[in-house]
Amino acid sequence: MVITLFIVCGILSIISAALLILVLIGQNKIDTYERWIVEFRDDVTDVYTQLKKIDEQNVFERDDEVGVVFLDIVTLISKLNTRIQYDVNIKKETQEEN
Repeated sequence: MVITLFIVCGILSIISAALLILVLIGQNKIDTYERWIVEFRDDVTDVYTQLKKIDEQNVFERDDEVGVVFLDIVTLISKLNTRIQYDVNIKKETQEEN
């Protein structure tokens, strides 16, 4: 009876350890993808800022064909900001402390 209990506890411990490892690996992947998305959003925002500097007189933005690209970039930035569900400043502060 006691031996059976030890065997069951050992098997449950091994299963629990394996599940913990899988969860940690999954969390690491999620953190990586999250970081990539934030970096992509920052890159798109930088590109838009540079385009606005180049087009100070709004000549390109008012143009039909180029204006569509400006609008698409603004829409993309807005979607990225909406879909990222954490405060980037808090995340950056945490990374700077490490």
